[in-house]
Amino acid sequence: MRPASFLSLLLVLLLPAAVTADPATPLRAVVWEDAANQASLQLTGRVMADYRTYDHDGVADTFTFRRVRFGFDGRALGWLRLRVEIETAAKAELSDGFADLILHPALTVRAGQFKLPFSFDELTSSTFFDLQERSMFTALAPNRDRGVEVLGAPLAWLTYELALANGSGVNVDEKEATEDGKDWAARLVLHPQGTVAGRPAVGHLGLAATAGDQPAGDAFAARTAARSLRFLSLTSTADFRRTRIGAEAAMAVGPWKLQSEWARQSLAGDDLDVSVDAAYLTMSWLITGEPFAAAYSPDGFGRIRPNRTFAPGRWGGAVEVSARIGRLEGRDLAQAAGQSRDASEAAVGVVWILHPNVRVVASTFHTEFDEPVAVGSGSVNHEDGVATRLQVDL
Repeated sequence: MRPASFLSLLLVLLLPAAVTADPATPLRAVVWEDAANQASLQLTGRVMADYRTYDHDGVADTFTFRRVRFGFDGRALGWLRLRVEIETAAKAELSDGFADLILHPALTVRAGQFKLPFSFDELTSSTFFDLQERSMFTALAPNRDRGVEVLGAPLAWLTYELALANGSGVNVDEKEATEDGKDWAARLVLHPQGTVAGRPAVGHLGLAATAGDQPAGDAFAARTAARSLRFLSLTSTADFRRTRIGAEAAMAVGPWKLQSEWARQSLAGDDLDVSVDAAYLTMSWLITGEPFAAAYSPDGFGRIRPNRTFAPGRWGGAVEVSARIGRLEGRDLAQAAGQSRDASEAAVGVVWILHPNVRVVASTFHTEFDEPVAVGSGSVNHEDGVATRLQVDL
């Protein structure tokens, strides 16, 4: 076979989008819909079946479920939404549980349990990760909490979010009975969209902050992106104040995407006066040519629609490759035996998107510790982990 013919065959096999295009429509499990009254009920869910292996004996290599979630999303009257989702991988507990009053494109009122507005990476749904896990950066970011939020898009390129919450975390009511303080969180995002060199493009620039008083107890913890070792943890014997500031940026042009964040978490109390900084940079490429901009929202890049979906007997699906570097630093912390105040991470991975609702993922994670981290009866200066996943969602 001549080299030119071989190259043509290789391109057909690896880049089917260049040969034919039949973008798939994402699956929607709508169990009830009343067009006359503008009401609908849709089932939601995701199953993430993982295998994880590590280069040390501190954590077992294992098959595991990362997430098994089921719920529903109900909408009515054009201005009412109700979302409930239960996580069942370890034990049944509430993940999302909130109601929205959509009063205007520039004003939605949300109440219940939801993700606080901070960090592009944390707000991105786990269904649509570039790599199998978030960066260790998200140790600085809040997750879900119970409270109230106002959000909206007063302009096509501007989104804001303001929230008031317990500050206690997911599935926990207010813990501080004497001062009864709450955490506030705010986020502002600019996200112009257009074309660059004829390709769909989007820019993203955001600023966010949170602040609130916390009761004595666990104050901070960080673990590797491979979800193995907890290499840094802090506790306080007295009440303390926790503040966070963060900056986020992303740019996508055609099948290319860059995403980066920086954040600082400060803890101040009678026995605690420290700051922890973290940052990451991720670069992704959809080698089958799909545009990232089509999947953008201010709360993360979402569902990719392959140009040609997979079917038995034929090749298809979108293929994404990503690489990430990151750093976490707590240099003003006191050194503790078995813990590292600083760590660097690197990760690479590939995602095969067979259909908008089906993914196969493989990632490798490397974490380098500046100080030895305790593992069993010994210690390690680094960790390597490999993880794979079969994921299906609705």
